[in-house]
Amino acid sequence: MSEPVPVLLVEPPRHDDHATAPERLAALKAITDRMRPIFDHGWGMEGARKPRVEVEETDRDYVFAATLPGARRDDVLVVIRDQDLCISGKLRPRNRFAYRSTLPFGFDYSRIEAKLDRGVLTVRVGKLAYL
Repeated sequence: MSEPVPVLLVEPPRHDDHATAPERLAALKAITDRMRPIFDHGWGMEGARKPRVEVEETDRDYVFAATLPGARRDDVLVVIRDQDLCISGKLRPRNRFAYRSTLPFGFDYSRIEAKLDRGVLTVRVGKLAYL
């Protein structure tokens, strides 16, 4: 059974010269809250194994299929930061994994989805319509 996996999009903060101090503090808190899952999952993952990932390009999408035997939805973190796709998590307490790939120019932030099905995480990154 296929389960959707949340994708965390980390965008560069927008600077607003007219924001008040409380508005800036609220914006900083929002960024911190969005980044917390990255740090809670052990970002950096020194010593983590790199999963087998097959990459395919279709007319509409870039497709990444990572083999993660035994993974559950809550064990996986998918992050898009700038032009990097980062997949990390754990399969067992001492069996961590991490994968990073720079995405090609011209992907659509609004067309990104991830699904986990029987130990295979599939991340689809849509291409911009004009490509």
